[in-house]
Amino acid sequence: MSNFLTYVVSLFLACLLTFLMLIGVANAKTIDCDRHPIYCNIVDKKPNIKKRYAMRLSNFIHKYSRRYKQDPHISIAIGMQETNLRQINRKHSIILFGEEHPGGWKKITGYSDICMFQFHVNTITSHGLDPIRLKNDIEYCVEQHFILMRHKRKVCRSLGEDSWTCYHSRNKIPRELYKKLVERYL
Repeated sequence: MSNFLTYVVSLFLACLLTFLMLIGVANAKTIDCDRHPIYCNIVDKKPNIKKRYAMRLSNFIHKYSRRYKQDPHISIAIGMQETNLRQINRKHSIILFGEEHPGGWKKITGYSDICMFQFHVNTITSHGLDPIRLKNDIEYCVEQHFILMRHKRKVCRSLGEDSWTCYHSRNKIPRELYKKLVERYL
């Protein structure tokens, strides 16, 4: 009798699991990639991304790439290279020297690169960006990325199609290395 009961319970669980999977498939939204190519690019590059987040991010990228006339797919590749499209901030420790510190120095930790596009502290200060908003507001981060991208491409317009590589550096060697790293995602 116990073998029969085990069989019935196993059969019931298999049917229940199949039913739940079918409901999930039926409720899953299919996205038209002709209509939402940026979303599909994001999901293709990062299959485990939360779909709602991917759509929100793709909407911001679409909006600001059009506004600032920049290639959204290069920006997705940059975001993949920098942070895997995550809104993270890089911490670094530094030493401050000065007589006001015991022993003449003090170690502090702070952020050097902020948001999914990794704005460096020097870029943030020289362009007058709000570091709190970059850290906490994805839309602001995306818009500022496209503003900076447009600026960097103008500065390096002599590079033609590769002018986007100046987003990372104006120096040739780091720019060429960065290009190879980003192109993995194009």
